[in-house]
Amino acid sequence: MLCNRIVILDNGHVISMGSPRELIDEHAPGFVGYFPLETERQLRHIYPPTGTTFEQGRQFCVRAPRFEDLTALQQATGISAVQLRPASLEDVYLKLTGRGLDENE
Repeated sequence: MLCNRIVILDNGHVISMGSPRELIDEHAPGFVGYFPLETERQLRHIYPPTGTTFEQGRQFCVRAPRFEDLTALQQATGISAVQLRPASLEDVYLKLTGRGLDENE
């Protein structure tokens, strides 16, 4: 492990701090599926009720508590995700600031 505690800053203000696992569990738990943006309408009607959605770049993203929720969404819609992965610190930052890491340059 690279660090035990992380401080997330937004415009010079501390907005959250904790271990990487604590931050992910508190702010962006679960798994994220990235789908083509043009599939948003189809996916919104079926996505897991316990999940949340957001856009990142040119992709429609679905955050769900369980990996199986995302695979079930793919099966129900016939739409394959571009990527399925566990939540990360980047997801925490995006949720807390409303900006991706690449937007700070």
